[in-house]
Amino acid sequence: MNRNFLFFLTISFVILINIKAQVYRKEFYIPDFNGYKTLKCDFHIHTIFSDGYVWPTVRVQEAWMEGLDAIAFTDHIEYRPFKKDVISDHNRAFEIAQELGQRSNLIVIRGTEITRRKPMGHLNAIFTTDNNAMDLKDSIQALSVANQQKAFVFWNHPSNEYGKWSAIQDNLFQKGLFQGIEVVNSNTYYPDAQQWCIDKNLTMMGTSDVHNLITFDYDLSRNGHRTITLVFTKDRSQEGIKEALISRRTAICWNNKIIGREEFLRPIFRNSISVAGIKLMKNGKGIYSGILFIKNISGLSFDLKTSGTYGGLSLPEKIYVPPVSTVAVSFDYQNTFKGVSKIEFPAEVLNFLAGPGKAMHESLLINLNIE
Repeated sequence: MNRNFLFFLTISFVILINIKAQVYRKEFYIPDFNGYKTLKCDFHIHTIFSDGYVWPTVRVQEAWMEGLDAIAFTDHIEYRPFKKDVISDHNRAFEIAQELGQRSNLIVIRGTEITRRKPMGHLNAIFTTDNNAMDLKDSIQALSVANQQKAFVFWNHPSNEYGKWSAIQDNLFQKGLFQGIEVVNSNTYYPDAQQWCIDKNLTMMGTSDVHNLITFDYDLSRNGHRTITLVFTKDRSQEGIKEALISRRTAICWNNKIIGREEFLRPIFRNSISVAGIKLMKNGKGIYSGILFIKNISGLSFDLKTSGTYGGLSLPEKIYVPPVSTVAVSFDYQNTFKGVSKIEFPAEVLNFLAGPGKAMHESLLINLNIE
């Protein structure tokens, strides 16, 4: 990238920040629960200050328009292909974006990526105070400095390319040098990582790892959003996010799926979905037909699988509930339900993964309103 192009790029972004044209934020609602706020966060993004292709303020604009609540800048310390064109220290991307984040009511977090060869691989440190202090050859020392700064550290994309859980990871884990793992990075899901988080009590993370414009790396028209971490916080602040990450109160929103611990997935489902039924007509001896109205107030979709029949009530075996919608589903029931107002119909939420290959089991609480 030559300096003339960089100058043009910078001026263009300054114009975009001050442009008077109308822009809009796509609100992406996921319910709060149990006194926690549900924040939508991306803790792994890159800019031109490492191997990304955009200016830091663009990351703020993208995240705001996409409906996110917080982002973290995690440019590589060791890998900066544009350092001849962008001469600055490792804190600069955060410093440039911070003011626009404040004006946009978007939480902007300082962070960095410590980039090493396998089997150690790459680790992100967020909530750092000085990224330059981690510019060290010794990997353990760099991670120790991050932890001395009270950063939250997580292991990135634990694929075959960067090694599985090995003696290296076990050593770092035993020393307490990382606290979470990316279960989803970009569009890749690592089921082993989800199990490691369950077994070792680590925080589950999902990130975009975006380098290009977000619309170049993600088809937002299909999935609606990038890969993000849902963080369940006591308040909407950096401190609240950090406390929640340390306490492992997270889930991952990726490719129309929610991945996480069941204790967090279940209240999201229950606070999103409500079900009511009405009787239509008697269509046979002791058999009645009706319609269930399944209402979803969230921005999530739900893929439901039922047993088909339960206690005399018959439903379709597969039900899809789109975001912010009400689905009408025909059902049959026997007159043995006369006088019964509610039924808990067992189902699986196929796109809510409480473990590798393990869909969350839930019940549809059906308000029948039978006469």
